[in-house]
Amino acid sequence: DQYTLQANAGCTYVVSLCGSAWDTQITVFDPTLTSIAYNDDYCGLQSQVTFTALTTGPYTIQVNQFFCATNASGAAYFGVTLVSCPNTGGCNDPVACNYNFGDTDAVNCCYDECLTFTAGGG
Repeated sequence: DQYTLQANAGCTYVVSLCGSAWDTQITVFDPTLTSIAYNDDYCGLQSQVTFTALTTGPYTIQVNQFFCATNASGAAYFGVTLVSCPNTGGCNDPVACNYNFGDTDAVNCCYDECLTFTAGGG
């Protein structure tokens, strides 16, 4: 199964299948479809990866059953967690994860919508 995560540059994410009932693999691809993270068996037979987005845009998360079989039942447990965002300029919104008191606009704010993802083709 493939999912798309709208990631923000400089933000660090954890993609986890820990807690699912099947043997998993995770591969993360950047917006150019270059593989940037892979894991098999981080927590028992389930997978977890941590990555920092180098650019803002759609990151593809490929979830497979070991050994590269399609997950026929869908991801029973799938979690994406925003770990951190840098304190970059251009964000004066105190709700944003990269809030900077001295900034004068909200051009580069990073919010929880960093975590939105959509199901794609398998």
